[in-house]
Amino acid sequence: MAERETSIRRGVEALLTLASDEAAAEGGLGVTRVARMLGREKTQVSRTLATLAEYGLVDRDPDTRAYRLGWRIYAMAQTAGSLVMHSLNQPVGSVVYFMTIEQARFRKPVAPGHLLRMPVKKVRQRGPVWKFSGQAFVGEDLCAEAEFGAMISDGASAGSGG
Repeated sequence: MAERETSIRRGVEALLTLASDEAAAEGGLGVTRVARMLGREKTQVSRTLATLAEYGLVDRDPDTRAYRLGWRIYAMAQTAGSLVMHSLNQPVGSVVYFMTIEQARFRKPVAPGHLLRMPVKKVRQRGPVWKFSGQAFVGEDLCAEAEFGAMISDGASAGSGG
């Protein structure tokens, strides 16, 4: 069965492209590069990225005009990392690595100045790998939710390049 073309599919493809090694190495990607990587029209990609930016899913560097993954994804992951570090009484120097994001749903836009409440719950732990479920609220409005994974390291191997 052929895949159906949808704006959601285009958005997910753009997010996955901005999560690529190339995007990380370059500090983001421009509209032209994303369009080339996806084999799509530049105007279509531009509209998709602008909509994702509205919801905080991507950010655009004002100087280079490159897009990168947005703050909402990282905010929930950082909340989960803080939960792990606090609950385990981890020593200074320990590192939490964000590994996966699943079941992400972005329901309402969040703007600068909004106060976010982000409850995060542990789903399970296997060795150093943790799985969490998190939500982001503005007031009583659910704005985003996702499941994500993280791994804790003692920090000695962090930054060793492999």
